[in-house]
Amino acid sequence: QRNGVICVTSDYRNFPQASINDMVEDVDDSINWILSNIDKYGGDTNKITLVGQSAGAHLTALLLLRKISKTKIERKKRSDES
Repeated sequence: QRNGVICVTSDYRNFPQASINDMVEDVDDSINWILSNIDKYGGDTNKITLVGQSAGAHLTALLLLRKISKTKIERKKRSDES
């Protein structure tokens, strides 16, 4: 940790060894690891910034959009059931 910042760099499998879904899963696993472990390094799970370049940024955006979409679908199902 330097100047109040912790940097975690992660990677993902690339084509042809992995599909887009595999790559997104790797990004998801990385984010989940960070959320589960950053406190051990003095980090705060409420202050996480995701940064990516090129495909890494695209995969991260895709993951977040999938999570938002899934959340909206689950909320609609619960709303329809009540």
